[in-house]
Amino acid sequence: TDFRLWAPTALKVKLKLKRVMGEEAELFPMERGERGVWSCEVTGDLDRFLYSFLVCINLEWKEAVDPYA
Repeated sequence: TDFRLWAPTALKVKLKLKRVMGEEAELFPMERGERGVWSCEVTGDLDRFLYSFLVCINLEWKEAVDPYA
């Protein structure tokens, strides 16, 4: 599955995946592309997973949900 997020002012972005009834989340670093679009590809069955993005802006990490989900 390809994940993308437009965050042109971000210094770093991570994808956070967590099972609906799971305990711990997994973090995947995202790569910055053209025009501030960050992307990450995750293989495997992601049914019953929740996801969000961790975005670092001005050296402060914030969690954000997908605005198009």
